[in-house]
Amino acid sequence: MDSIKQLTKSTVPDFIASIDTFLIDCDGVIWQGTEVVEGAREALAQLRKQGKRVFFVTNNSTKSRKQYVQKFYKLGIQATEEEIICTAYVAARYLTCNLGYHGKVYLVAGTGLTEEFDEAKIPYIGPGPDPVVAAGLRVDEWLSLQLDPDVKAVVVGFDEQISYLKMLKAASYLRNPDCIFLGTNEDPNLPVLGGHITIPGTGCMVHAIAMAAERAPIYVGKPHKPMFELLQKQHGLDPARTCMIGDRLKTDIAFGLNNGMVTRSACPKWINNRRKV
Repeated sequence: MDSIKQLTKSTVPDFIASIDTFLIDCDGVIWQGTEVVEGAREALAQLRKQGKRVFFVTNNSTKSRKQYVQKFYKLGIQATEEEIICTAYVAARYLTCNLGYHGKVYLVAGTGLTEEFDEAKIPYIGPGPDPVVAAGLRVDEWLSLQLDPDVKAVVVGFDEQISYLKMLKAASYLRNPDCIFLGTNEDPNLPVLGGHITIPGTGCMVHAIAMAAERAPIYVGKPHKPMFELLQKQHGLDPARTCMIGDRLKTDIAFGLNNGMVTRSACPKWINNRRKV
């Protein structure tokens, strides 16, 4: 019940004192598109001044930790690679550390995952265009496709170049019941501000492949546990003294509650300017 109380100016100091670590979502909380949310820089600086640990946790798999450091720098916000926990990084760590898998992966994703997989020395195939080149049902041609026998894992993140052939290949690898199936997250759409366009999110891509394969993936991003378990293992977080701040109830706030953390969607004060998606 404490997690849904609204903070006031008089209660903020005691609340901040009760928290050692803040986990903060990025899109819609720290920035909106290419613009920093008003007050975000100042609030983060104040938390650091008070000795609080800050980690930036995002379901966005299109960037690696290094790419995020560059974005923070361009926006004039202090952030180290160690402080950034993105799903591309979590997926690579989950494969190698949790599952002990170091073999080849069929990767449906963009540069965020490829950079993290390169860093972790995980071999992969799949990224880039793989379109159907001719219209119509080409069942005989598809049935003759050769799969790589070394692939024993399928990982799906956001891929703006997803295609029927990619879904076909991913689902075909997953016919092997021992083939690992990871999804970075199940967000239904991208958190864009305003407008009349809905941009499908990673969840649409993962669910399409899961439906074809009749397999349920392991999700590594919010609101599921792997992201927090990685943070807890690396940094010894105490959930009772950790606060998750975000703008989406089904991902950010659910992530906090699922992992026993304090949650806030209106603290610090810059969250009052968050997007309502």
